[in-house]
Amino acid sequence: MSIDVAFIIGCSKYDDNEIGDLQYPTEDALAIEKLVQSICGLPEDNVITFTSASDLRLKPTRNNIIRELAEPQRRKGKMPEIDRLYLFFSGHGMQSDEARDYLLPSDAVLTALEDSALDIDRIKHFVRSWRARINVFLVDACRAAISGAKSVNGLPPIATSSLRVPGFATIWSCSPTERSYESEFCKRGIFAYTLEQAFTSGRCATVYELDSYLKTELPRFSARFERPCQSPFSSVEPIEIKDTLIVSQATLNGWQTGLPIGSEIRTGNSVPRAESHNPPVEVICAIDFGTSFCLATILGQDKVQFVPDSDGRTHPSAVTFFPSKDFVVGHRALEHAHDPRTCCVTAIKRKLGSTEVVTVAGIAMSPEVVSSLILRSLKRNVEDFTGRNVLSAIVAAPANFTIRQCNALLRAFELAGIPIIRVYSEPSAASVVLSRYVSGQSYTMAFVLDLGGGALDVSVVELGEGVCEVVALSGDSELGGLDYEHRMAAPP
Repeated sequence: MSIDVAFIIGCSKYDDNEIGDLQYPTEDALAIEKLVQSICGLPEDNVITFTSASDLRLKPTRNNIIRELAEPQRRKGKMPEIDRLYLFFSGHGMQSDEARDYLLPSDAVLTALEDSALDIDRIKHFVRSWRARINVFLVDACRAAISGAKSVNGLPPIATSSLRVPGFATIWSCSPTERSYESEFCKRGIFAYTLEQAFTSGRCATVYELDSYLKTELPRFSARFERPCQSPFSSVEPIEIKDTLIVSQATLNGWQTGLPIGSEIRTGNSVPRAESHNPPVEVICAIDFGTSFCLATILGQDKVQFVPDSDGRTHPSAVTFFPSKDFVVGHRALEHAHDPRTCCVTAIKRKLGSTEVVTVAGIAMSPEVVSSLILRSLKRNVEDFTGRNVLSAIVAAPANFTIRQCNALLRAFELAGIPIIRVYSEPSAASVVLSRYVSGQSYTMAFVLDLGGGALDVSVVELGEGVCEVVALSGDSELGGLDYEHRMAAPP
């Protein structure tokens, strides 16, 4: 199982008298430490914080910082899998006479930066050795060699080229030629204060949302605290990581219970009523939430009845959002998929259990939330079909779903208001139906193959005397109908 780690550095005091002390980097670091624990979900042991107020081992000296960053090299690669790595620095930064860029630890010597400061290229090297899926690099230091802020007279600022790092989401506190300011009003560096607001009142869940928030709010807070304009500089490479979740799933779930999502627009014909004239008072349905299509059934009058959508067909696992944030689900969603004013989401099941999100009209939604909108529509179909509320459901899940993916699936049903009685693996669910056609005392072995839109699942079962025993189970979540389509449509 992957973990997240964070390195937080705040240099308020400098040993070299030629390097001016700063007021609030220690407060900045402690505030960010609290954020990554409470909002990003990192346990205390996974957060290494260096401040001028720390004990000797965690003073922000060059050797202390390198010792912790070089941990993978000491362990010779025997490290747990890292999902997200956060690195925050608040202090001085500058370029040496040899045109190399440095962040200044507390023991840096101004006249010998090459021997005493933190070379940004070396920092990148150490960070890459952790092999994190995504690196989030947040730096609060000046980009202009002018005294009076986080800068020192006489040396040029850090070059823009040092901030463009492949595999990193890098956000600098100010743009080229600008300074990074502190404020007595907020008792912080203004950048660190804005970061706090981004994760609390701004509820920024992704790199893209954080970047957008800072670009808008950092200049505003600069004016509010009576400081010159300060505009962040960002570099995200590759661009695909902009939608990566940078807060914990628990935090996102908590935020999204109150998301300003609109209502489902249910147009066209109503769902037809069930054949039975005496539908059950309490409806227990069976649901297959597929990558391409969903299906719900109920048991009535001793036979299974399939629940159609309003068009009398199966229910596509698709949702399309309009600018108003209202949405349509199913066939209607696919009809609006190519409208440039809308956002159509398909195959969301494949993202369950991941940290990817879907951004709609500036709102980041987890796969669980998007899935719940489809399931909620399916639930309404069942209720229209039976004339009764859904009490609970039996659910099928892919054979190779991990615990994290299964938990995400359960969360989607919970958000949709559908309690779950039991979860079957999809090929095992098919074999239960098969057992109804095997009679007598003899036992039969069967191979069940389920090729769906998102996955290929197989199981070997033994049937007899009304019992279905699963002997073996396997699957491949990257070998479904969608993968065949993509391969066939790909250019030679």
